[in-house]
Amino acid sequence: MNKPLVNTFSKGVKVVPIEDAEILSRSWTIVSPRVAVKVMDKSAFLHHGTGIPIDIRRFFDIEDFESGQRKKLTLIYEDKQYDASIVFDKMEKPRSRLFWSIPLSNVLKLNFNKEYLAFMNSTEIKNELKMKFVKHSNQEYEIMVAEEFKLRDLRISSGEFNFSTFNNSMQKREYQKGKETKFYILTVKDALNIQPPNPTYSYSVYILENHIVVSSKTITNRDNKNLLTSAKQEGVQLLLEYNPSVKVEETTLVHYKQDRPNGEPWQKDLFSILHGLFNSQKRINYVLKMATVLEDLEAEKAEEDTFYSEGAVINFYGKRYERKPAIRQRAIEIHGTKCVACDFDFDKKYGAHGKDFIEVHHFKPLSSIGVEVEINPEEDLVPLCSNCHRMIHRKKDNVLSIEQLKELIRNNDGKIIH
Repeated sequence: MNKPLVNTFSKGVKVVPIEDAEILSRSWTIVSPRVAVKVMDKSAFLHHGTGIPIDIRRFFDIEDFESGQRKKLTLIYEDKQYDASIVFDKMEKPRSRLFWSIPLSNVLKLNFNKEYLAFMNSTEIKNELKMKFVKHSNQEYEIMVAEEFKLRDLRISSGEFNFSTFNNSMQKREYQKGKETKFYILTVKDALNIQPPNPTYSYSVYILENHIVVSSKTITNRDNKNLLTSAKQEGVQLLLEYNPSVKVEETTLVHYKQDRPNGEPWQKDLFSILHGLFNSQKRINYVLKMATVLEDLEAEKAEEDTFYSEGAVINFYGKRYERKPAIRQRAIEIHGTKCVACDFDFDKKYGAHGKDFIEVHHFKPLSSIGVEVEINPEEDLVPLCSNCHRMIHRKKDNVLSIEQLKELIRNNDGKIIH
């Protein structure tokens, strides 16, 4: 438990642990060890910063700082990071002030232009705006600005994701914003653990078709909580994997953040952003597919001994031995015509047309090219169907063993293919 926090502005105040009571000092309120609220004042709008009373220093882990010391911080506002710092002046009893960067100051002025202009024209105005600080680490704080934060909002800001509220919202289809579409990409901010010193940040991504979840994935990061862009990209990729022919016009991208200041957790992304993500991901997928095609062609060439320089010492799988009629026939007589990896039988599948057909695979690597090797059909060759044979040779630098191929089949057997 943290040491007790004393209100030095009032004598005779009972000392209580910070976990057990709110701490009030001037325009600040510490709600919990990880949540504090500050009433926005003239300094916040005109001087891109605010004073930190002695009582509040513990919240920022600066209670032991001395005159002239400085601490760098990162403030996160609307999923973007901004530089900030806490500065102690050089007076005998130093004052502490928090300053944030000009870019953040400009965003606040733009978002709350009415209040900014009022402070510009008057020193005393009635202002209801508050800035909430959520502590993610001793150097990273997320801020939100609103006129009022409900007690529920303050509690869930501590990092506890309310699954009951989220599931209820999903059942009510509150993610549906505007015109209904066939597909929805939902990105859900649900931090798993944001307690220092080892925070883990998390986004869950859901793909919905006709309001039914058809695919999902969770992405996490221990170093950076700004995963929204990655979550969007992952969502588009998941949708394209589920339905490669899906049209962007029949899709909606929506984000869920339970502690959004306006109280509305769901926020629909602009169509232009979704369209850009679709085009970008399709280009990436095309490049990856072309790279795969070229790699497959290279692997096919690598099965032939003419692919290698004469005399090269390599792990070469002699396909020319697989094609020698006498060796092939002897292997079939010994091993049969059923694939040893997946049990596929051409005779059972295709009837008389597939009778006695199977490919044979030479699974022992040769050490050189251009040298005749005696092949033992019983020990060196096995029957494989065309699919398994192709998969074994697919990576020219990583020819799979029979056991490796069987493991792949076992791991993927039963998966639903759309």
